[in-house]
Amino acid sequence: MTQIYEEQAAEKVRVVENRELSPSEYDKFTTDFFAPQPWLDGKGGIDEDGSRHVIEVTAQDRQTLHIDPAGYAYARYVGIPEADVQRVVDHRSLSAAKVGPTQTLQSPEVGAYDRAIHNFVQAGGNEKNAREILDSEMAGASAQDLPKALVFHGFANPSDAERLAADILKEDHQRMLAKEDRKASEYAMGIQSAERDEGRQGRSLDDQSQSENPRHPVRAPQRNSSHRSAGRGR
Repeated sequence: MTQIYEEQAAEKVRVVENRELSPSEYDKFTTDFFAPQPWLDGKGGIDEDGSRHVIEVTAQDRQTLHIDPAGYAYARYVGIPEADVQRVVDHRSLSAAKVGPTQTLQSPEVGAYDRAIHNFVQAGGNEKNAREILDSEMAGASAQDLPKALVFHGFANPSDAERLAADILKEDHQRMLAKEDRKASEYAMGIQSAERDEGRQGRSLDDQSQSENPRHPVRAPQRNSSHRSAGRGR
């Protein structure tokens, strides 16, 4: 069942892409926001003026959603119109509702990475800078050095740094596994598609060969019969 989480402050959003789903696709998507979606991968984020880039997801008789994957392949942040938040929370339903202009972004779950970003911003930092610094430290620091880097930059308190660093690395590992699984799935789908195309091409060549050399039914040999005319042989 889709869970609706605590409301966060409204933020400016910029719709950069529209994604229309069928009702069944929408229901599957909202049942598991953490499921990898190729059409979300690498998108979202925040621009210079502080606006979030979101993908607008719509479906017939369903609540319009604004998704900020923040560079990941899953719905890291889920946005709904601020006027609809209480209705969605009360009814735990994403059935169709009027879409208003003001958006509020909600996270299906506050992960370790996001907790670190939140701590940085709460201390007076900028979220965009926070992501750049944290991504750089994750790429360059070892597992042993990451807790120290989190404390140095203000992402964590000394008492929480080791646990937060371990959770961040675990999340990143899971994201990489999901990406590899998606690549493997896309590769398998490509192989199957190529095999289907090859099969269709083979059938097409057979049909062409038959059209150029049509087969005729074998006729039974005709019997030669001689008929005597009246009076002949008499």
